[in-house]
Amino acid sequence: MALAVAVHNIPEGLIVAAPIYAATGSRRYALGTAFVSGLSEPVGALLALLFVKPFLTPLRLQLMLAFVGGIMTAVCWVELLPEGRRCKRDAQLARGTLLGGAIMAATLVYV
Repeated sequence: MALAVAVHNIPEGLIVAAPIYAATGSRRYALGTAFVSGLSEPVGALLALLFVKPFLTPLRLQLMLAFVGGIMTAVCWVELLPEGRRCKRDAQLARGTLLGGAIMAATLVYV
């Protein structure tokens, strides 16, 4: 699971850094902002460990993961897919989607 999260963080960092770099032209500022943005996950995990762990049961964990997975799926279908279709490069969109899915599946299967 840690490998899947790590693989996910690479494009996430690029998504944060790219518009900042485009707006400012500063690689240092873009990378610094992406780094600080990336720190939110371990800080959030630490806070959850401190405050949520006493109330966390295996069933509640499964329900929370299913809920978050559903939210991410909805975001992909409602926001990302239509945006990708607007670029009018459906073959690249399909290849990227399949490749991304295969990489994520591989990190979950082989870890």
